[in-house]
Amino acid sequence: MLSLGLPVPGGFVVAAEAQEEIGKLDSDPHAISAQLALELRSAWEKYIGSSKAAVRSSALLEDSADASFAGQFHSVLNVDSAEDLMGAVRECWKSAYTGHASAYTARKTTPSARGVCPNQMAVVVQRMVDAEFAGVVFSSDPATESSDILFAEWIDGLGEELVGGERIAGRCWLDLDGRELRIDHLGESSPSHSVWRELAGMVQRIEQHFSLPQDVEWAVTKGGKVHILQARPITTQPSGDASRDGPPPWVLPGRPAGGWTELQRRYFHLWDEYCPATVTPLDYGLFTREIWQASLSMLDEGEGAPSVDAAVVRFHEVPVAVDPGTELRPPSRHEKRSTVEAALPIWRSEVGSLKERTGVLQEVDTATLLEIVEETGRLHGYMTSTRLLGMFEWIDGEKSCAQELARLVGLDEVSEEILDDLCAGVEHETVRMNIALEELVHMSASATHRSEWMGEFDRFIDRFGHMEINGTVAHSAKDELIAYVETGAKSNEGGNRDGNLTAVGVERARTQRQRLLEKVKDDRWEAVDRCIDRLRELRVVREDSKSLANLPLPVLRDAISECTRRLQAQRLLPPNETADLLTLEELQKGLVQGMEFPNVEARRDALRWKRQRSWLPAGFLGEVCSPSQQLFTGLGASPGSATGPASVVRGIADFAKVRHGDVLVAPNTNPAWTILFGRVAAVVVENGSRLSHAAIVAREYGLPAVVGLLGVCDAIGDGEEIRVDGDTGDVERLVDRGGR
Repeated sequence: MLSLGLPVPGGFVVAAEAQEEIGKLDSDPHAISAQLALELRSAWEKYIGSSKAAVRSSALLEDSADASFAGQFHSVLNVDSAEDLMGAVRECWKSAYTGHASAYTARKTTPSARGVCPNQMAVVVQRMVDAEFAGVVFSSDPATESSDILFAEWIDGLGEELVGGERIAGRCWLDLDGRELRIDHLGESSPSHSVWRELAGMVQRIEQHFSLPQDVEWAVTKGGKVHILQARPITTQPSGDASRDGPPPWVLPGRPAGGWTELQRRYFHLWDEYCPATVTPLDYGLFTREIWQASLSMLDEGEGAPSVDAAVVRFHEVPVAVDPGTELRPPSRHEKRSTVEAALPIWRSEVGSLKERTGVLQEVDTATLLEIVEETGRLHGYMTSTRLLGMFEWIDGEKSCAQELARLVGLDEVSEEILDDLCAGVEHETVRMNIALEELVHMSASATHRSEWMGEFDRFIDRFGHMEINGTVAHSAKDELIAYVETGAKSNEGGNRDGNLTAVGVERARTQRQRLLEKVKDDRWEAVDRCIDRLRELRVVREDSKSLANLPLPVLRDAISECTRRLQAQRLLPPNETADLLTLEELQKGLVQGMEFPNVEARRDALRWKRQRSWLPAGFLGEVCSPSQQLFTGLGASPGSATGPASVVRGIADFAKVRHGDVLVAPNTNPAWTILFGRVAAVVVENGSRLSHAAIVAREYGLPAVVGLLGVCDAIGDGEEIRVDGDTGDVERLVDRGGR
């Protein structure tokens, strides 16, 4: 490497022939021949001088393409004199004869090593580098075999603890120009961008010279000078393409230096809680990006929301992760929009007009079909974004009503529990949707003609629109809804009818209203009732806006299905793939220009990989629940306590097993899951906050709920008896892990 002009610290080598001195170890471990001692002193003065040295073992069998011998042999750092050098050399020689080194040699010696004495060892003596950082860098990614990616790990100070596996300060994946594709800060600091660029160039020169992928040790001084310490072939390359099971590690976001700020945690926790588990490339371009930006801008409060395009990590055009290290910047400006309450009747009219214009999709021309896809997707994005940006309309409205109620009845404050009681039993679109869904379940169990039932189902879709179940890929939601209804019918348990729950809610609201009125004088009754009426109106706005925003989606899904049919008929799309795997631009080129799409299978794999994973990297949401725990503590989101057997529900296939009195344990919930709330005694979810769907609906139904227990679905088994305390946030096993 010196001959290549690389910055390798100077020094000298004690050749393997000198190792015959090892024979004197038994009589005097410090003895060494006068001739060798003279040569070592002379070399020290010539090459090391007043510096310190690193004395490194270099066995003739190690660092080959067959075996690394990593960690088998000894090295001595910070040797500061020729006299100490003698002992350091002997320490290196002695390490060639240890039991573990001999066992490794016996296992790893290959035909290419024949003729080499297993214990022969040279010793390299180099000037020490006063390292601020030290590490290793691989010239190809060892996890994926990608020759376009460099992988590095580092530590602050000398690199021995890193090489020995004792400590690590960070790892990063670089492109061939040294740009950071991903960086994980496990400590607080890292080398500069210029160091990575310089290292990338050196490592590629080393690989080219040796004609093999290389594992290179390096160090950086406080002045920023890069040194190459040694290089060896990468000896353990995996077979196959690891990225087939999902994005390679260098695609996913890492931990930023110093950890995440509270603002970042607030943004990205919301992202993980409210975003569908999977987002197709077409959805991302049509509406998802706008919806996410509106979500973050709504939470911004003047601090600066991140750019969605910068924050979303995409693999084969599929969004697979969100990068919590994204730099925050001022939010994009959103146009002034009408209040959500005023927009609701307009939205109904716009969706109705859209359906009338669509007609029979199989009969429209290509240009019109593309217009329908784009217009419908944009309408959904606009409606949902308006709802998100207008959230404070009902949040502030409820707050004002609560303050006025407190003043009228003489309380310091009116609690969330009282507000939820006063709003219980409100008839809004979500309640009507769940009542209709229950009717479909019971009708499916008793229907004699499927065509009759399908007619009712189509009317349900036309009335209430798309329902997303478990964040599945959107184009299949209609089929999954049918499967859900049939599953509910087979379970012989439709749960409580939402109509019954509404009646129970009305009684809750009446009782709470009466309690408040008992605290006021007659002349204030009307003012109290006006506040309560306004609270209930705001609850309707909140729920109706959520349901109405999804109404364009059935039209969009049908249009995408027609695009799929046409592309497959032209053999531009494989039979098992769908048009929502394409970007909007690709869809246009495919239908108009006949462009083929060679990588849609990889996109499907990325969606499949993403479906069961969070948007956030491990560690962002805190500690993961352990199966050995007796007590789990999350965030109490709905008051009260309840006991019952756990029913772990990950998706539609698990709905039928939920029985009356179970405790629902789930990753999260969405409107399609509301039907389960009529059966269960309490709710426990992995993600979420006090504003999540699970928390809000649990409070409305009067169910204890705990949110924010990451990994609880794996930690608690089906049927385990547990107690849920929605006040303290505790979830407790009632039988310990030993079965007592």
